[in-house]
Amino acid sequence: MGELRGGKDSGCDPRYGLTVPYTNLKSKIPMNDWLLVASMALVTFSIRYSLLAFSGRIQLSPTLVRALAYVPPVVLTAIVVPAAVLPEGELWLGWQNARLVGAIACVALALWRKNLLLTIAGGMAVFWGWQWWLG
Repeated sequence: MGELRGGKDSGCDPRYGLTVPYTNLKSKIPMNDWLLVASMALVTFSIRYSLLAFSGRIQLSPTLVRALAYVPPVVLTAIVVPAAVLPEGELWLGWQNARLVGAIACVALALWRKNLLLTIAGGMAVFWGWQWWLG
């Protein structure tokens, strides 16, 4: 089959374990890749533009508008909470978890001062300070 590690003159980097050819800097990206990227961009643009183009003609119910107001906080919570309580992929609810302590500080600052910049800066300061204190 061939060797698994590249030698000095094999055109492969022996650090990777399997033969990995060096990339040719003058190589061109195949046309299929460009078509794929252009198609994805067109689909993404079409979906977003269609919603904006018809937004003046579509009347949403007040109940739906009220429900849509909860989308940003729910999405942010879905991103932040797992990062804070599952930093290593396992549940970690202890005072040694600097991410959790920083997140709690953010919630406290947000409820107390209602200032976004102060909340972000204060939460980061608590997170970094807690990491430094824990060593």
